Amino acid sequence: MAGDPLDELRRVFAELADRAQALTPEKPGEVLRDAIDQKFEQGGPGWPPLAPSTLDRRGGAVRQILVDSGALRASIQMTVTGDSVELFPGVPYGRKHIEGDGVPVRDFLDVLTNATLDKAADVLVEELVS
Repeated sequence: MAGDPLDELRRVFAELADRAQALTPEKPGEVLRDAIDQKFEQGGPGWPPLAPSTLDRRGGAVRQILVDSGALRASIQMTVTGDSVELFPGVPYGRKHIEGDGVPVRDFLDVLTNATLDKAADVLVEELVS
Protein backbone atom coordinates (compact mmCIF):
# COMPACT_ATOMS: atom_id res chain seq x y z
CA MET A 1 0.00 0.00 0.00
CA ALA A 2 1.37 3.40 -0.97
CA GLY A 3 2.20 6.01 1.66
CA ASP A 4 -0.22 8.73 2.59
CA PRO A 5 -0.04 11.50 -0.08
CA LEU A 6 -0.52 14.10 2.64
CA ASP A 7 2.50 12.77 4.54
CA GLU A 8 4.55 12.92 1.33
CA LEU A 9 3.46 16.52 0.77
CA ARG A 10 4.43 17.42 4.34
CA ARG A 11 7.84 15.81 3.81
CA VAL A 12 8.42 17.80 0.59
CA PHE A 13 7.39 21.06 2.27
CA ALA A 14 9.65 20.33 5.25
CA GLU A 15 12.56 19.65 2.88
CA LEU A 16 11.89 22.90 0.98
CA ALA A 17 11.73 24.80 4.27
CA ASP A 18 15.12 23.34 5.30
CA ARG A 19 16.61 24.31 1.92
CA ALA A 20 15.15 27.81 2.20
CA GLN A 21 16.86 28.24 5.59
CA ALA A 22 20.19 27.27 3.99
CA LEU A 23 19.95 29.78 1.12
CA THR A 24 22.56 32.52 1.11
CA PRO A 25 22.60 35.75 -0.91
CA GLU A 26 25.96 34.90 -2.49
CA LYS A 27 24.63 33.61 -5.82
CA PRO A 28 22.12 36.46 -6.26
CA GLY A 29 25.05 38.74 -5.40
CA GLU A 30 26.93 37.26 -8.35
CA VAL A 31 23.96 38.19 -10.55
CA LEU A 32 24.31 41.78 -9.31
CA ARG A 33 28.06 41.69 -9.91
CA ASP A 34 27.41 40.53 -13.50
CA ALA A 35 24.93 43.41 -13.95
CA ILE A 36 27.58 45.87 -12.72
CA ASP A 37 30.04 44.39 -15.19
CA GLN A 38 27.49 44.88 -17.97
CA LYS A 39 27.10 48.53 -16.95
CA PHE A 40 30.82 49.01 -17.49
CA GLU A 41 30.61 47.19 -20.85
CA GLN A 42 27.71 49.33 -22.04
CA GLY A 43 29.01 52.63 -20.66
CA GLY A 44 25.93 53.18 -18.55
CA PRO A 45 23.57 53.42 -20.28
CA GLY A 46 22.64 56.97 -19.40
CA TRP A 47 26.07 58.05 -18.19
CA PRO A 48 27.24 61.48 -19.30
CA PRO A 49 29.77 61.43 -22.14
CA LEU A 50 33.45 61.84 -21.42
CA ALA A 51 34.65 65.39 -20.80
CA PRO A 52 36.82 67.02 -23.47
CA SER A 53 39.74 67.01 -20.99
CA THR A 54 39.41 63.23 -20.60
CA LEU A 55 39.27 62.78 -24.37
CA ASP A 56 42.39 64.94 -24.70
CA ARG A 57 44.19 62.87 -22.07
CA ARG A 58 43.24 59.72 -23.96
CA GLY A 59 44.44 61.15 -27.25
CA GLY A 60 40.91 61.60 -28.57
CA ALA A 61 40.01 57.93 -28.14
CA VAL A 62 36.53 57.43 -26.66
CA ARG A 63 37.09 53.90 -25.29
CA GLN A 64 34.91 52.78 -22.39
CA ILE A 65 33.60 55.30 -19.89
CA LEU A 66 35.01 54.68 -16.38
CA VAL A 67 37.60 52.28 -17.80
CA ASP A 68 41.08 53.69 -18.05
CA SER A 69 43.32 51.16 -16.34
CA GLY A 70 40.50 48.75 -15.40
CA ALA A 71 41.27 49.06 -11.69
CA LEU A 72 37.84 50.41 -10.73
CA ARG A 73 35.96 47.70 -12.58
CA ALA A 74 38.23 44.99 -11.17
CA SER A 75 37.90 46.36 -7.63
CA ILE A 76 34.19 45.60 -7.17
CA GLN A 77 33.94 43.59 -3.95
CA MET A 78 31.12 41.59 -2.45
CA THR A 79 30.48 41.05 1.25
CA VAL A 80 27.91 38.50 2.40
CA THR A 81 26.61 38.90 5.93
CA GLY A 82 23.76 36.69 7.09
CA ASP A 83 20.93 37.19 4.63
CA SER A 84 22.31 40.29 2.91
CA VAL A 85 24.90 41.05 0.27
CA GLU A 86 26.75 44.30 -0.32
CA LEU A 87 28.70 45.24 -3.42
CA PHE A 88 31.07 48.18 -3.34
CA PRO A 89 34.11 49.62 -5.10
CA GLY A 90 37.43 48.65 -3.55
CA VAL A 91 39.23 51.78 -4.71
CA PRO A 92 38.76 55.15 -2.99
CA TYR A 93 37.76 57.06 -6.11
CA GLY A 94 34.91 54.64 -6.89
CA ARG A 95 32.54 56.38 -4.48
CA LYS A 96 33.25 59.74 -6.19
CA HIS A 97 31.75 58.42 -9.42
CA ILE A 98 28.71 57.06 -7.61
CA GLU A 99 28.05 60.29 -5.71
CA GLY A 100 29.30 62.78 -8.31
CA ASP A 101 31.95 64.21 -5.99
CA GLY A 102 33.81 66.52 -8.40
CA VAL A 103 32.97 64.30 -11.37
CA PRO A 104 29.75 63.54 -13.29
CA VAL A 105 27.54 60.96 -11.57
CA ARG A 106 28.10 57.56 -13.14
CA ASP A 107 26.55 55.16 -10.65
CA PHE A 108 27.85 51.78 -11.76
CA LEU A 109 26.21 50.12 -8.73
CA ASP A 110 22.70 51.18 -9.77
CA VAL A 111 21.66 47.82 -11.22
CA LEU A 112 18.42 47.00 -9.40
CA THR A 113 16.19 46.70 -12.45
CA ASN A 114 13.26 44.32 -12.76
CA ALA A 115 15.31 42.14 -15.12
CA THR A 116 18.21 41.90 -12.66
CA LEU A 117 15.91 41.16 -9.74
CA ASP A 118 14.14 38.49 -11.81
CA LYS A 119 17.50 36.83 -12.58
CA ALA A 120 18.45 36.92 -8.90
CA ALA A 121 15.08 35.38 -7.95
CA ASP A 122 15.55 32.68 -10.61
CA VAL A 123 18.93 31.82 -9.08
CA LEU A 124 17.32 31.44 -5.65
CA VAL A 125 14.51 29.28 -6.99
CA GLU A 126 17.02 27.09 -8.82
CA GLU A 127 18.97 26.68 -5.57
CA LEU A 128 15.79 25.84 -3.72
CA VAL A 129 14.53 23.14 -6.05
CA SER A 130 17.77 21.55 -7.25
